[in-house]
Amino acid sequence: QRRAFADWVARAIAPRNIGGFADPGRHHLYPVDLDVLVERHALLGMSRERLLAALPLLRGTAAEGTPLTAPFPTAGSPPSGTTRR
Repeated sequence: QRRAFADWVARAIAPRNIGGFADPGRHHLYPVDLDVLVERHALLGMSRERLLAALPLLRGTAAEGTPLTAPFPTAGSPPSGTTRR
């Protein structure tokens, strides 16, 4: 059952798997390649510019005077650049 669940998770995250998760060769170590993250911005439902603006949040910092909140879509809201039907 454990293997079946792990396989299901790997298939479920595959369309947005920008970090190589579920790759046993990584031994649960997932470094962040910022170039790949920026290159695959659309998989996160973000424009390139929006992702670049959010990068300081990875370090827990924001531009001076900017609140430390993530500019990512919230549950139920459409990704950037899309419209609801």
